[in-house]
Order: sequence, then structure tokens, then C-alpha cells
Amino acid sequence: MRFELTSQLALPPDEVVACYTDPDFYARLDGLPNVGEPRVLDRTERGDTVTMRVHYRFTRVLSAGVAKVVDPAKISWVEETEWDRTTCSARSILLPDNYADRFSASAQRLHTAADGGTLRRISGEVRVRFPVVGGKVERAVVEGLEEYLRAEAERVTA
Repeated sequence: MRFELTSQLALPPDEVVACYTDPDFYARLDGLPNVGEPRVLDRTERGDTVTMRVHYRFTRVLSAGVAKVVDPAKISWVEETEWDRTTCSARSILLPDNYADRFSASAQRLHTAADGGTLRRISGEVRVRFPVVGGKVERAVVEGLEEYLRAEAERVTA
């Protein structure tokens, strides 16, 4: 399932990228909807490129039918994001802790100057390969991600 999200942030693009490449920023994201406390595993800097590895846990309540097939406690992953500070863009891949043969996701982010702040564009794809419920899980993940990213935007501007 493909998705696209656009949001306006109050900070300029370089400051937005500075937030996401600062390990201390992720503690501010604890308590946001659908995702448990993010845990920074690694930060690597090479020139204008910063790679962040952050562990997440999906906490959104799944329907009873989906929960029969997918154990909600096993929906967790490492998001590996390569940030380009020159272009204020990033590419992410999600590396599942469980269900690696049935779940994949990736996204691209672009931050551009707009209206005195930043226009954040995120596009990506979530694939869930479970008979019968795969599409429902994809929708639940994308809906949860959209809600999370809206709430996250408020923390970036705080």
C-alpha cells in the first residue's frame, strides 16, 4: 500500500533535519499515538550524511480478526534512515524484528522551505503478506503511521 503525507513545520528545513539527526530528540516522541517509546540504537555521521537507526514498537489496537493472525506484541522494527543534510532529504527502510518474510516498508522524505518554515513530504510503501488479512494490516499500519506523523510534527516545532 502506497502512502503520501504532507505537513507544515514551523522550523526551517535545516533545523528540522538537525532535530531528526539528534539522538536526544527521540525521547521527546515518547507518548505519541500508535508507537511505543523510540529507542536510538545508532547514529553514524559521514560528511553531510547521517544514518540513524531507531527501534520502534507498534502499539495501535488491531481488530480481533487481524490479531488472530498477527501477534500485536511482535510488531516492532528498526527504522534505518539516511539523512542528507545538503538536500534536507532522507530515505528510510524498516527492518522488522519479527515477520521479516511478511512485512516490508520504505519511505522517502523531502523537506523544503515554505511559508517561513518547512513543507515535509513523506512518500512510501508498506507491504504485508498475510493471507486474507494482509490488506487490513497494511491499512492499520498506514493509518497509525499517519496519525503518529501528525503528532510528531508538533514535537518537531516545539
